[in-house]
Amino acid sequence: MASLRMRSVIRLSIAFLLFSFVVSSIATVSPPPAPASCSPSAEGELICHTDNPAECYPKVFSPTDEFQLVHDDQDLPSGLHVRMNIWTGEKEAKLNVPGAENAALEGLPVEQAVMVVDPDLSEAKPSIPSGAPVYEPVGVVKEPRGKEPGFFQALEKVKQHRNAAFSADSSILEDALAELEDFSHDMYYGQQITGDEDILRALFHILTKRDSEEVTKRSYADRRDFLAATTLSSALQNNPRR
Repeated sequence: MASLRMRSVIRLSIAFLLFSFVVSSIATVSPPPAPASCSPSAEGELICHTDNPAECYPKVFSPTDEFQLVHDDQDLPSGLHVRMNIWTGEKEAKLNVPGAENAALEGLPVEQAVMVVDPDLSEAKPSIPSGAPVYEPVGVVKEPRGKEPGFFQALEKVKQHRNAAFSADSSILEDALAELEDFSHDMYYGQQITGDEDILRALFHILTKRDSEEVTKRSYADRRDFLAATTLSSALQNNPRR
């Protein structure tokens, strides 16, 4: 009986040891899962555009002391040294080290200077091609192709008859003044009137000499003094400014 009890105790001990070993192995191989409420940190998030894990890269750029490629959809921390690769057109970044020298720029001149070059005045003068029309400055009054003989006739009549007495039947001076007033609105003929001292004296003489009989017998627009005044004002208005 004692031997049977001893065998039963040994069997129970062996079974208990085996059960304890199995439970400890399961606990070591399969750790408890993380709570569902926990999410991965921002630094651990990856961006994957393909199914190949090797082509994934972190969402937040991780800088080092060397320049690395920066993807377009990566977040860059502040304070990095960022540059553009002129050969590939891609953006690269690394840790910014104040005062660090760029080995790629070693031996290149870094001084800046401004050099003033005097212009060559001989080349600045434009060359005029042969056969080009003659330059005419703005404001020059062009002479009409066909001059009106009536204008010069009216000038002489006003000069000759400026002292003529008023007569209802005599209209030589009035007709010449009316014709001269029409020409005075043209810039060229207005310049001819203001440039002739004799005709200016004659017009001012007629303007200041008022005949009482003419005032009573003619309308204001037909009077000699009115025609002389309008001729002078139109000629001065159309005279080119100097």
